[in-house]
Amino acid sequence: MKSAKLSIESLLLEIRNEINGLDLEEGFQHSILDDVELAVECFGGKNILSVLNCLAVLVGKLQTYLIWSDCRNPVIEKLLVNIHHLQQILIKLPVCIIGPTGPTGATGATGATGAAGLVGPPGFVGATGPVGATGPSGAAGPAGKTTIVTCSSSVSGVSIQKKPSGKSGSFDFGTHTVTCGKAPSTK
Repeated sequence: MKSAKLSIESLLLEIRNEINGLDLEEGFQHSILDDVELAVECFGGKNILSVLNCLAVLVGKLQTYLIWSDCRNPVIEKLLVNIHHLQQILIKLPVCIIGPTGPTGATGATGATGAAGLVGPPGFVGATGPVGATGPSGAAGPAGKTTIVTCSSSVSGVSIQKKPSGKSGSFDFGTHTVTCGKAPSTK
């Protein structure tokens, strides 16, 4: 920055010297010299924007003079090239931050949820787990229906001997158990 500052100051002083060497009307020459002096003063105060504004006014006055005089003036044209060169240097200078940085703003709203991704491929089938423990035995079921058969019947071709009346009993025929009891009353 220090070399750029020296370069800018030397260019401003060179422009001032070139204006002093011009053969112009005294009032006009003083007017444009005042603009250059103001630019030098603003640069000393590190006000780059004001320096650019002063140079823009100076360019406007010199271009107006060239148009008004209706002739080419290579000395003024060279001076305008130097001023434009200086303006380009000033535009590229970094601007310092003035004042403290303000507080950070509030966090913005959360954006919408994006679309669901694709379903991934199925995983591998795991190994068969161990056999579980045997559970407890279930409760006993209800007793079956008892059928009363008169003793005079025959089961599978076998005659059943009659027991004395009033008594009941069971007879086992292998796969069939017949219980005999009092015959129901038919009255």
